Amino acid sequence: MERVAAISPRFTRFAVIGSLGFLFEAIGIALLSSTGLLGAGTARLVTFPLAVVLTWLLNRSWTFRSTDKRRIQQLLTYGGVQAAGGLANLGVYLLVLRLTQGMPHNFFPALCAGSAAGLLLTFAGSKTLCFRT
Repeated sequence: MERVAAISPRFTRFAVIGSLGFLFEAIGIALLSSTGLLGAGTARLVTFPLAVVLTWLLNRSWTFRSTDKRRIQQLLTYGGVQAAGGLANLGVYLLVLRLTQGMPHNFFPALCAGSAAGLLLTFAGSKTLCFRT
């Protein structure tokens, strides 16, 4: 019988927290845009930094259990890693959209591929640059 590689518990926790950040943003954008306070694009400018702080706090305490005293430096590095992950997500999304042009519902594989690329990049960056584990 073939042995299946185990997924790192740390990666699983990181993915769970990322999902919470996604939900936080989705709810925040929905609330801000549905009430007419902000458009969806502008609302994202508010919710993204808040989601970064939220996920940094959760990853710092649960995923990586960091005791680093340089919190502001760590948060800024984490924010940079999240921004790079967001760009990778968008780039892969657009690439897959282009490659699957003409296919029905091509946004879904593009969304999945972009999200996977962003998740892998932000996990690696968080692990090596932010929390140094």
